Amino acid sequence: MVLKFSGDGVERSSSAIFNNMANAYQNAVKSGCLVSFVSGLGVSVASGVVFFASSDVTVTSQNLTLDANVSSNKRTDLIAVNSSGTASIIKGTPSLLYAPPDYDPTNYVVLAQILLDGNATVLLGANIRDIRVINIGAGASGTTFTGLTDTPSSYVGQGGKVVQVKADVSGLEFGTSPGEANTASNVGTGEGSVYKQKVGVDLELKTIKAGTNITITNNTSDITITGPAVTSNLVLTPSPTSDHTGNGVIATYTAGENLSLPNVCYLKSDGKMWWAKADAEATASGKLVLATANITANATGVCLDYGYFRDDTWNWTVGGKLYLSAASGAALTQTAPTTAGQIVRIVGYAYSADIIFFNPENTYLEI
Repeated sequence: MVLKFSGDGVERSSSAIFNNMANAYQNAVKSGCLVSFVSGLGVSVASGVVFFASSDVTVTSQNLTLDANVSSNKRTDLIAVNSSGTASIIKGTPSLLYAPPDYDPTNYVVLAQILLDGNATVLLGANIRDIRVINIGAGASGTTFTGLTDTPSSYVGQGGKVVQVKADVSGLEFGTSPGEANTASNVGTGEGSVYKQKVGVDLELKTIKAGTNITITNNTSDITITGPAVTSNLVLTPSPTSDHTGNGVIATYTAGENLSLPNVCYLKSDGKMWWAKADAEATASGKLVLATANITANATGVCLDYGYFRDDTWNWTVGGKLYLSAASGAALTQTAPTTAGQIVRIVGYAYSADIIFFNPENTYLEI
C-alpha cells in the first residue's frame, strides 16, 4: 500500500517530503542523486542509485532546464526520477501559496523542491531544497509507515490529515493542517479597495486601471503610477500651428444663441453666452470670452477666457489694440468706437496679422 499526501495550499506545502518519508521503505534514494544549480534555469542531477520496490536503479548524471516563470506569483517545481532512472521536472502552477504540484509517489522518487520567484528567468541556487530520503537498505526489507513504533497504528479516520511531529517530539502523528485559514482586508480611510475576495486558497486582488493622462508600469517588484508633470507656470504658445487653433485658459460654456468661431460673447444673467456688442453696455461690460468652435443654442462648447487664437482670415496691424465692435455683433475691430453711448473696451492685442492675444480688460469707457 502506498501512502500519498496531497491537498491544497499549505496542506500540500510539504507533501513531497512526506511522500518521500512515507514511501522510503519501497521507493527511495540509496546514494547520490544530489540536485545542484548550474546556471540560468539549469540544474544538474548527480549520478547515484535509487530503488523501486526491490530493484536497484542506476541514475546517470543528467542536466535539466526549468521553464521560466511567466507569472507574477511564485511557482514550485519538483525534480524527480522514475523507475528507469530518468530525471524529469514535475512543473508546478504559479499561485499565491506556490504549493508543489501533485504527483503519484509510486512512479517517482523526488530529489529536490525548487522555488521560482515571480517572473523569474534565472534560478537562485538558494531556492533548491534537497528533500532526498536516503535508505541504504533494500526496498523489500522496509516496513510500512504505520508499522513503525513511533507512529499511529492505523490510517482509519485520518483522511485529509498531515503527518507532523508530536508536541513532545517523541514521534510522528496525524494532525490537522498547521497552516492558517488566511484572508485579507483593506485598512485605512482611503478611497477604493484593493482586496476583492478569497476563493478557496486564492486571495483575489483588484487590478489597477490607468485613468486619463495616467500611466501604470508593472515592474518586477513594484508598480509605478505616473501622472502629468505639474509646474507652477502657465506656459502659452504665441504661434498656434494651424487655422482656428489656440491655447490658453479655456472653459466649457452653454450658448444662449448660435455662436460661431471666433465670436466674442458675454455671460448673460441666465448663465449662458450671448453675442457681445459695443453699442450696448449690458453686453459689453461683463465677462467676455472668445468662441473657439461653432456652438448651437443651448448646447455646450469650449471658449477661450485668456490666451492666443489664430484665424487665417484676419489681417490685423501687429501690436495694435483690439476692441469690441459696435458695428458688428460679436466681432473684433482695431478701431475704437466713437459714438455717444457706445462702450470702448480693449479685449486683446494683435500678435501677428492672423493671431491675437485675447485678454479682455476689466475696465471700459462709455462714450
